[in-house]
Amino acid sequence: MARIPFVKYFHALPLLLLVACGGDPHEEATSDMIDELNALAETIEGIESKADAESARSELKAHADALKELGDRVKELDKEGKISKEREKELMSEYEPKMKEAQKRMQDAMRQLQKNPESMMAVAEVMQEVARSMR
Repeated sequence: MARIPFVKYFHALPLLLLVACGGDPHEEATSDMIDELNALAETIEGIESKADAESARSELKAHADALKELGDRVKELDKEGKISKEREKELMSEYEPKMKEAQKRMQDAMRQLQKNPESMMAVAEVMQEVARSMR
């Protein structure tokens, strides 16, 4: 059975996003990341067969592209300057629980997908692209 290594990167997302964040565009990037992770999880949750997996490939690719774009936005925001410790605490307080919930949903969806090796293999390549987009 193919294992997708990107699940291990989830633990760093809240810190990555919030350390780079501060102000409205930063808060928006964090919120967008949570929304995108939930949308990705929803897509994965809908894969119950090889046929479902094959038809979900383009949607999974779109999620990979969106996550890459969000990562690029965060990197750009980071170049613009750091946030104060106080603002970082505020954002962590507000978004960390939501991010953890989205991460858990993704992990659960991946575990369920991995129980069906045929479906997993049908999306393995695009899921690796998703993993790369989250680095």
